[in-house]
Amino acid sequence: MRSGEAIEILIALSIPSLLVGCGGDVLFSPPQEVIEIVGIIPEREQIYPGDVIGIRAQVEYTGSSRLTYRWSASGGTISPTGREVTYIAPDEPGEYEISLVVEGESAVDHATITITVIPPPQHRVPIAEGLYFPHDLLEGILKFKVRVDELFGPVRLRYHVIQVNDQFDSILSIHIDGKKLISEPIGQAFSGGEAKGALDLTDIVRAPGIYLFRFSIKPANRVEKGWMLKEAVLENAEGEVIG
Repeated sequence: MRSGEAIEILIALSIPSLLVGCGGDVLFSPPQEVIEIVGIIPEREQIYPGDVIGIRAQVEYTGSSRLTYRWSASGGTISPTGREVTYIAPDEPGEYEISLVVEGESAVDHATITITVIPPPQHRVPIAEGLYFPHDLLEGILKFKVRVDELFGPVRLRYHVIQVNDQFDSILSIHIDGKKLISEPIGQAFSGGEAKGALDLTDIVRAPGIYLFRFSIKPANRVEKGWMLKEAVLENAEGEVIG
């Protein structure tokens, strides 16, 4: 064997050993999967009993697998799942833990925050309770003229609308003095047959006066007693419904 051929064979045999021995595990192993929950961010950290707020997770991830989000709460309910969820506070004031576990194929991280449920406001103006929206109309409308006599903090409108006999989905809209506060789809396909929340009216109800509230369902009830405005309350204010 000539010396040149021997050198070529030696080089060829050395290359695999170099790939394996010198960083071969780095070259051929898959990238490491890393999950870090940077933060769990609620809309508010202090809420009232029955409040509905959004919570979102900030997650940094290195990898290619599909992540699984598992939320839990020591009180109240969380739905559905994913990076952003809806939290419904329990009826009892207190401190409640909201926990999240994020899992990949080979990595996992978890984090917990505390939500404080404070006692409900002492000053309230009941607007409606147990009223059905008109049926057999293109749009079912309930209107209320509310006189606000005094404010005791940031004013909020708490509402709860439920689907009773109607089997179809609709659009719920809420206005105050002609200004649209929300317009959202509701029904079994969207909200499980009910819609509830608390709307911040700080920039609207700034002083005592008369305010017109308008709740509407469109398309309206196709049957009698289809949709009900179970509750509407103005919080941190005193006054009365005058029309």
